[in-house]
Amino acid sequence: MSKVIVTGGTGHIGCSLVLALLSHGHHVQYTGWAGENILPQECEYIGSSLDDVSFQHLHGCEALYHLAASVDTTVKDKKYMLKVNVEQPRRLFLRAALANVPNVVAASSAAIYGDQPCPFKEEMPAKPLNIYAHSKLKMEAEITKLAERYPQTSFVALRFCNVYGPYEKHKKQAASMVYRLREQMLQGDPILFQWGEQYRDWVCVRDVVNACLLAGKATQSDFFNVGSGVASSFNDLVKMWNTILGTKRTPRYIDNPHTGAYQDFTLMDISKAWRCLEWKPQISLFDGMPLLHQYLTQVS
Repeated sequence: MSKVIVTGGTGHIGCSLVLALLSHGHHVQYTGWAGENILPQECEYIGSSLDDVSFQHLHGCEALYHLAASVDTTVKDKKYMLKVNVEQPRRLFLRAALANVPNVVAASSAAIYGDQPCPFKEEMPAKPLNIYAHSKLKMEAEITKLAERYPQTSFVALRFCNVYGPYEKHKKQAASMVYRLREQMLQGDPILFQWGEQYRDWVCVRDVVNACLLAGKATQSDFFNVGSGVASSFNDLVKMWNTILGTKRTPRYIDNPHTGAYQDFTLMDISKAWRCLEWKPQISLFDGMPLLHQYLTQVS
């Protein structure tokens, strides 16, 4: 049984990844927070901080999956964001390289592309619009430096687009709009920024987990987009939830308070991930939303 470590194991993507790794027979150690998702007892809890992951934990580790982060794009505290999303990960990645961990997979974000024309491609220059996006770009820069210094470790950064699926309830305002619109529409008409024609590349968490698993076997350091390759608007989501829920909700539109720091359109070019990792998404939004609804109905 091989050992792997997942930071942010109690989070949205982390929980799904931990469960997948367990099903593949791995011994999983993880960091996480109370109040998020509860993991099976066969997992080994390390602590709540990245600094809790010691050389002893990393020794003999087959892969380190780094998913812990502050993901709220509205946070204004730059010092805090850089500490959590850059400084602590850098120290962790360095320990992993010194411990000869063969594979490090880190969660980055499509937010680094900003408001550039879509589809986003890995070779495009970054254009972060907020502190969160800036922190992810700086984390990638640290990965690049370490990959050059420690070629025995494969560092892969996955630029996730808009991830939705089970285990995101605890994220509240930072949860996906797929999840949040369902919750709103069960109670009444949803609220959208004018005029609901912001587009997002929604990718199911199951597909994201598969990308992580493949990246955990990569032999070279690199950066990859992870999305569905299809963009849908918030108005589209409302229409789809009306069909699934059997409702007739109508959006209420408000001004966008985040003008200048907000992406109106996200869409990933995912051809590089297919070419290098042989990864491509399997679950469309049309199929993924009913699956999410079924899951949420069962756990409610």
